[in-house]
Amino acid sequence: MTKKPRAFRAMLKATFAASAALLGLHAWNAQAQQLSFWYQSSTPAHETILKQQIESCAAQQPGVSVRPESIGLDVMYPRLATALRERKPPNVINTVESVVAFLQSRNSLAPVDDLIDGHGRADFIPAFLNTVSAGGKTWAVPDWALHHAVWYRKDLFAEAGIQKLPTNWAELQAVAEKLTKDKDGDGKPDQFGFAVPWGAKFFAAQQSLFDALYAQGITVADPKTGSYAFGARKAEAVAALDYMMQMHKRFSPPASIDWTLIEIRTALMNGQIAAGAEWGGVVKFVEQQRPELLDKLGVFPLPGRDGAAKASLGGGFFHMIGAAPDKEVAASKKLVSCLMQSEEVAKRANSRAIFALPAINSAYSTEAFKNDPIMKRFGPEIEVIRRDVISRWYRYGLEAGLNPVSSIMESTSVINEAMQKVALGRQTVQQAVDELDSFMKQSFEKP
Repeated sequence: MTKKPRAFRAMLKATFAASAALLGLHAWNAQAQQLSFWYQSSTPAHETILKQQIESCAAQQPGVSVRPESIGLDVMYPRLATALRERKPPNVINTVESVVAFLQSRNSLAPVDDLIDGHGRADFIPAFLNTVSAGGKTWAVPDWALHHAVWYRKDLFAEAGIQKLPTNWAELQAVAEKLTKDKDGDGKPDQFGFAVPWGAKFFAAQQSLFDALYAQGITVADPKTGSYAFGARKAEAVAALDYMMQMHKRFSPPASIDWTLIEIRTALMNGQIAAGAEWGGVVKFVEQQRPELLDKLGVFPLPGRDGAAKASLGGGFFHMIGAAPDKEVAASKKLVSCLMQSEEVAKRANSRAIFALPAINSAYSTEAFKNDPIMKRFGPEIEVIRRDVISRWYRYGLEAGLNPVSSIMESTSVINEAMQKVALGRQTVQQAVDELDSFMKQSFEKP
């Protein structure tokens, strides 16, 4: 008589335990969150490291999973427009500053000052925080830094007897002239001193223009007031653009009228050009193609007309948190906070195809950064870039912080086409500057 009640009680206990476990599973599933993480497509090495880091950081939040997705910049804006129409922006995005401006202007981002301060605001290079600030708030977390500077062949400079790097436009012109040579004696140069590309694709022409403008401190927006500034300095812009056009005609290969950045890197590697301004991708390009030339590469800031440049063209990659329910925003911020550990930032920067640098100072002292072979080899060049380039950079339209004009300028070909017309002799420099003023002013004033 006593065995059956005991067995029955045991069965009930097991049933209740199973039910409780099942209810717990349902409750966990109800609370589980899947975060979407868009990142701009990159090298296999970078994607592998990023995915590993995301998986590791997500594991620190029970009930949270992350779905990473590679998105090319060429389709980033259409994909974002669709996501915004559906009122479901990605939870986290890692890409360039113009996308930050695009999303912030559409109230589709969460401010991240708590993340910045939690990490340590002083650790970030100030220029990167300034670019993604608006309305007294910071709208993205700087991840890694781009730089636009003059990469050159040390051996070709030495062959020409050039011992002093140019510090103004007259000196740069003299150096370019000395390096432009007819080596095979056919009456035509086969080595050119300074490449100035005007290719309409991949923003090469836009970058050549803003290299010259920023060197003279000519901006789209006033860095202090945020008001439209280019129109008041058109005469100076004409002189700056004319200088770059003359450098192109005299010291750059004729084919550079259509060059993108890949052609600059190839020409620098092959000795067709002795110098050219670009993002530093030539370092990784040479490492893959002709590593014996790595020691022959050097860098210096593009100078201004009368001395050191007022500013340089730059950019970077940033983590954004999409506007979402509070729980998703909180989980997204924890994920990004984990990704911003100094060692992890250094690993991501090191894995880029381009010569990227961390946007936080502490990453430079990590073992991951110090022990990377490329970073060790280019230690002096990195110091130049940190001191003279990424500490004072602008991106067109974002000189005073976030402004949607940046995404408008990058998503159209107006500037590139205007530069092409001048390079081809189809319009004057003055006409091109007038056209740019009209376009940028209208874009600037769009709501």
